[in-house]
Amino acid sequence: MIVPYKAHSAGTIICLGADAIVMTKQAQLSPIDPSQNGPLNPPVPGQPPQTTVPVSVEAISGYLELAKKDLGISDARNLSTVLAKLAESVHPLVLGETYRVRNQIRRLAEKLLSERIDSRKKVKRIVAFLTADSGSHDYTINRREASIDLGLPIEKPDDELYDVISSLYQDIREELQLNEPYSPQTMFGTANEVPYSLPQALVESVDYGSHSFVREGILRRILGKDQHGLPQVLINDQQLFQGWKYERNNQ
Repeated sequence: MIVPYKAHSAGTIICLGADAIVMTKQAQLSPIDPSQNGPLNPPVPGQPPQTTVPVSVEAISGYLELAKKDLGISDARNLSTVLAKLAESVHPLVLGETYRVRNQIRRLAEKLLSERIDSRKKVKRIVAFLTADSGSHDYTINRREASIDLGLPIEKPDDELYDVISSLYQDIREELQLNEPYSPQTMFGTANEVPYSLPQALVESVDYGSHSFVREGILRRILGKDQHGLPQVLINDQQLFQGWKYERNNQ
């Protein structure tokens, strides 16, 4: 695996199955603790009902550890009260699904690492750090820590390989518009209706061409007034297609 910049979360999971991970000096891995988001998740105050808060299993564990270790709650009755209080804010089905996904992620990480690491103790240590001991999903793992502390098969690119990686990354960055925030207002210009096509992922090879995951649709700007009679601009996003498209190499 080659990591030019960030391979966070699912990207880190992919790296765990590699025989070698080539990381530039800017490259980062991250913890793989999952978050669960769906219609039963807690709503965001002041936002539309469909806007919900992702629930991290480590945030749940942190809440319970706070009660047990910092507050000293140890008896079953009081811990049941703590759990019941949590279930008032987070639906019990979300709690159960979050833990199920965590166990699934741990099993997958252990299986990938076990393909090339014989020491079960070492595999357990790496998985524990990536799923719990790092403390935060936002924790970044640089090349040195990935190699020395975690013991992953990290390789440094030489100058020639670094130039190739940098060139490819810049090309992908332009194609996916990674430095351009999604802003419908700037896409309209003077028109009130514009089509769009936004590539979101690429799978490419020399022999088999390029597959891009694309979202396509039509943006419409609707001018109106709010409940107080003040001017209001609404944007309608009519999505027409979302999926993979194939483009054959010209060479």
